[in-house]
Amino acid sequence: MIDENIKFIKTSLSKLSGVQDDYPNSFIYVHNENDDNLYIGEDRITDNLNVGDMDSSIATYAVGGLKPSTIGQLKEKSMSEIILDMVCPVIEPTHTNSTITVSYSGDRIIEVGSTLPSGEDFVVTVNNGVWSDGTPYAGGSEEISLVMNPAEWGNESEERTYTISGSCVFTEGGIPNDNHNKPHPELKYQGGLVSSNTITITSVKPIYINDGQTITNFVKHLVNYNSSVNIDVTIPEEVETPEVTKFTVYLPGEFTTFTVNQYNPLTDKYDISIPMKAYESDREGFIKYIRDDGGTKVLETQYKINLRK
Repeated sequence: MIDENIKFIKTSLSKLSGVQDDYPNSFIYVHNENDDNLYIGEDRITDNLNVGDMDSSIATYAVGGLKPSTIGQLKEKSMSEIILDMVCPVIEPTHTNSTITVSYSGDRIIEVGSTLPSGEDFVVTVNNGVWSDGTPYAGGSEEISLVMNPAEWGNESEERTYTISGSCVFTEGGIPNDNHNKPHPELKYQGGLVSSNTITITSVKPIYINDGQTITNFVKHLVNYNSSVNIDVTIPEEVETPEVTKFTVYLPGEFTTFTVNQYNPLTDKYDISIPMKAYESDREGFIKYIRDDGGTKVLETQYKINLRK
C-alpha cells in the first residue's frame, strides 16, 4: 500500500528546523560533510557512531561500564550500544551458597557421667541459597544426616570431647540471569554434598576450690582442661578450725600444668607464685592440693589458677 502523504526528503542542511517545520511527519535524510543521519520529524532514528577519519588506533577511556578500548572498536558499535555499556554494563549473577547449619542450646562443657544429648536436641537449618536474580542456587535438599563422634547419643558421657556435625545432599539448581536477563547455564549449580559447622561437647571431671564466701566450703568448677585454662577466684581469710584451713584445690588426677599465682596489689599483676603441696584426698579419684607456706594465715586474696591435663 502506498501512502502519498508520507514524504521522503533528502537535504544537506545542518539546521533542520525549517525542514522539520514544513514536513513534520516526513522521513528526512541528512547527508553532508559532518552528518549522515535519518530523521522522522525531529526524532533521529539512525544509530551509527561517525567519527570521520579519526585514527582508529587512538585509545579510549573507561566511562561508567564502558571498558577501555580504541576508536576502531567503538566504531563497530552503535551509539545505543555504547550508551548502554556506559550506564548499564552486564553484571554476571552472584549467589549465596547452599548451607546446612547445626545449632545446640545445651551446655558445651558437662560433667563426666551426664547424659549426652540425642539427635532431637539439635536444630538443623538448611538453606538452598539464591542467585542475585532470585533463582534458587540449589534445587532442594535431601539426605540430611547428623553424626556424633563417637556415636553415643543419649549415653552417659565419658571424659572426652564429642563432636556433632551434619551434612546434606543438595539437588541441582536453576539457571540464573544477568541484569540484562541473559541466561547463564554455565553457572548452574550441579548439586552435591555440603557439610555443616561442628558442635563440640566436652565432658570433664569437676575441680573443687574453696568457696569465695566461706573458706571451709567448696565450689565445683567445670572447665575444659584439655587445653590450657585459667580459673580466677577470690578466697576469704583463712581460718583456724582448730587448725588453719588454707587455700585448697581438688584436681581429678595428675595435670601436666598446675600453677597458682596470687594477685600483687603493688604491681597490679598475678606475679606471686604460690607453692601447692599434694595430700591424701578425702574425695575419691582426686588429689588434694593445699597452699604450702607454713601455718601463717592469709587474708582475703585473689588467685589465678592455670591448668592443663
